[in-house]
Amino acid sequence: MIHRSPLPDVEIPAVLPRTALLGPDRLDPVPVDPDDVVALPYSSGTTGGPKGVVLTHRNLVVNVEQQLATSPLGSGEVLVAVLPFLHIYGMQVLMSRGLHGGATVVTLPRFDLARYLRVHQEHGVTRAYVAPPIVLAPARHPMVRQYDLSSLRKVTSGAAPLSADPARAASARLGCEVVQGYGMTELSPVSHTTPAGDFVPGSVGVGLPDTETRIVDPATGEDAEEGADGEIWVRGPQVMKGYRNNPVATALTLDDQGWLHTADIGHVGAGGTCSWSTGSRS
Repeated sequence: MIHRSPLPDVEIPAVLPRTALLGPDRLDPVPVDPDDVVALPYSSGTTGGPKGVVLTHRNLVVNVEQQLATSPLGSGEVLVAVLPFLHIYGMQVLMSRGLHGGATVVTLPRFDLARYLRVHQEHGVTRAYVAPPIVLAPARHPMVRQYDLSSLRKVTSGAAPLSADPARAASARLGCEVVQGYGMTELSPVSHTTPAGDFVPGSVGVGLPDTETRIVDPATGEDAEEGADGEIWVRGPQVMKGYRNNPVATALTLDDQGWLHTADIGHVGAGGTCSWSTGSRS
């Protein structure tokens, strides 16, 4: 049998300063170089074994700033965070970007449709960053009509392809833009996103600031014809340092000119928007 001592009968303030719990700061500042490693998330893509992705302070800070330059956030924005913060998508797009931008971030321990919709209504969620299954559930389920989602202005889907027709259907049902972004752990994680008002069904949007994109014919290694499918290559300050203790995998993914070979297939369409098909990171 487990015995628990009763809580003391004292009034506990709603918020305690950190120093009240841990005491005054006694740590000396540690010098940090922008190229020091700060995160080591593991990524196996769709086929390969797990690889430690070496990400630096520069990678993560720059990518947050890149995202905010394209899709600004402010104190009036409310984000719902149902994606785990231990994953690069949740950590960077929701936690780091949301807090740095001054937004309110409402967290959920897991996805439950009724609870997810209730949070939108109770907190006035303005933006949702999710994966395709979470886009499709509220778009198709009749429960959506029971909740007020009028504050929602934009839903951004990532981590897997979302085709044009489901995006249109979700947009019509939710009454807001339902767009895509593109990225991967090796890109800290975002390289492409869709700014407000620039929705192109089926597209993942345009490259972030200081981000270059190439579409390369896998058979020839040359740039593909305009509008043709090819492997997506990305170069920019958000590209990882490499794979931890795995020089072979690093050499296969990062070339000597700094291009990250994503192993995903896509093309560049009108207005420079990029579209992609199924991912095949290995």
